[in-house]
Amino acid sequence: MASLAIISLAPFTGHASAPAGRYAVSTDTVYDTATRLTWQRAVSSTTRSWADSKSYCASLSLAGFSSGWRLPTVSELETLVDRTTYNPAIDSTAFPGTQSEHFWSSSSTDAAGGGDAWQVYFYGGGSDWHSQSNYYFARCVR
Repeated sequence: MASLAIISLAPFTGHASAPAGRYAVSTDTVYDTATRLTWQRAVSSTTRSWADSKSYCASLSLAGFSSGWRLPTVSELETLVDRTTYNPAIDSTAFPGTQSEHFWSSSSTDAAGGGDAWQVYFYGGGSDWHSQSNYYFARCVR
């Protein structure tokens, strides 16, 4: 007796979403129920240096919150990476329009003599440290 096997390629062809209930999405923010962090939903199309990104987040007023915003640590930013997808490697339902680019974290390093900070590359989800003078995107958190 012959049998028929059907293989679904759906997980490999589309953008995946986080498990149901992971994110509580509002117009301007996303609350992560796993980490209890509130994220800026849409990011500015402007890239900034590391120092300017920290200042940008510190001065952000969003969703009724005019203080408490900051640049996330690299560990916090990595929690947004969705390893089941790429380009961008993030839940595109919760975070629409996310650029498949580098995003600054607040985590600095002295690994190469100072002046570097960690970033997450949302094309594939990897992280590495780069010069703080580079211009990357910022997604703020509180």
